[in-house]
Amino acid sequence: MKFFNIKDVAFLLPRLMTIKALLQALDLARLAQIIDLLSEGKKDVQTLQIATRLGQSISSQYLKKLRNFNLVSSNREGKRIIYTLNKKQFAKVLTLQNQLGTKGYKIIRAICHKERIAILQYIADHPKTSMKPIWLNLNLDQSRVSIHARILEETGLLINKKYGQKKRPRVNQKALRELKEAVDQYYTIEVLETA
Repeated sequence: MKFFNIKDVAFLLPRLMTIKALLQALDLARLAQIIDLLSEGKKDVQTLQIATRLGQSISSQYLKKLRNFNLVSSNREGKRIIYTLNKKQFAKVLTLQNQLGTKGYKIIRAICHKERIAILQYIADHPKTSMKPIWLNLNLDQSRVSIHARILEETGLLINKKYGQKKRPRVNQKALRELKEAVDQYYTIEVLETA
């Protein structure tokens, strides 16, 4: 049997990334399928397993994820465990998704990184900066700062304004405000419901 070397892995990488993306999509599709089934009413574990064509172990993992986010609750009825969709919590999640828009998940992923937060903070503190002082002052590689800046720009958290020959990055305050408002509203609804 032939072992892969670095060149083989590099050649397969695009395919591996495609498979990874496909599996992640299947995971999300399975969660959505379980939520869809539970929106019809209570279901026991066996019914969910048959409808989703998942084994006991995998369906338990999905249901655990949903329980951890308080999207479902479970009750024991005899030997069966019955799951119910938490419609209020699910409505809150849908509201949050609608407020964040199609880029919501990407924005949250982009901002939940310590180096990106540091870059945004530096830009906010130094409004006339260019990219070079960012990587020098934050003690990061130039390429790393460029990658982070591109991610922040793609998500709309960073805007590059051109002044003459130089680009000057600016924090998109509006995008940050909208993100903060959506998250605040999500938690405000939670506090009001438990009060």
